[in-house]
Amino acid sequence: MNLKPKEIQEKPNNVVVNQLKNNTQKQKENDLTKIKTNSISEKIKKNTHIIDNILVNVTVELGTKKIKIKDILNIKKDSIISLDKSVDNLLNIFVNNCLIGQGEIVVVNNTYGIKISTIYDSLKTKQDLEKNEN
Repeated sequence: MNLKPKEIQEKPNNVVVNQLKNNTQKQKENDLTKIKTNSISEKIKKNTHIIDNILVNVTVELGTKKIKIKDILNIKKDSIISLDKSVDNLLNIFVNNCLIGQGEIVVVNNTYGIKISTIYDSLKTKQDLEKNEN
């Protein structure tokens, strides 16, 4: 809080001094935060390799289905749950729950893989997609 000259005259000296100290401390904290923020962002821009080894989760979605709890409780071994996508549809690819593109299933050394067909310009979360469906 900045004190105006008239307010300074009306308040006891110790109150004015304490308010000025608090203002100065807050300003120092704000300045320090700005310096730290600028330094980190500048370093990352100059040294993009810093983020190269950060791990992210990649998820490929075969499809979805809304199921009632009572139906979930009746699932047994060999039960089949049909999903909303046909075998011809491309599958959604998510990185940390953000949709980044679509692709198709492939087999790589006897394991599943995904061949990228589309990469999106903007990221969407699963929640964004669910909002668009409703």
